Amino acid sequence: MHDRSDNGQNAFESLDDAIENYMVSGDNGLLYDYIESMPDTRESVNELLNACSGYDLLEIYIKLLVDCRDILTAEERNKLKLDYKRIFSVPLPGEIE
Repeated sequence: MHDRSDNGQNAFESLDDAIENYMVSGDNGLLYDYIESMPDTRESVNELLNACSGYDLLEIYIKLLVDCRDILTAEERNKLKLDYKRIFSVPLPGEIE
């Protein structure tokens, strides 16, 4: 679990809390900030991969495929890329279609 604190404001206990907040509020700014503040570690990758199975959120896919690319296994990376192309019409940052 990744703890995030923003001077006591908008702190979430977990990625699930940040996603729940987004689902209720419709504001992805706090979710984006939370995801961007997650360290690029295997623990974070596992948490993000778990979230991918339940939500099609662009922010999660970009974090995994761009920031955490080197941590992913080849199988994880290929599956995420295929899912990304199936779900989103926006090219992945850094990739020219």
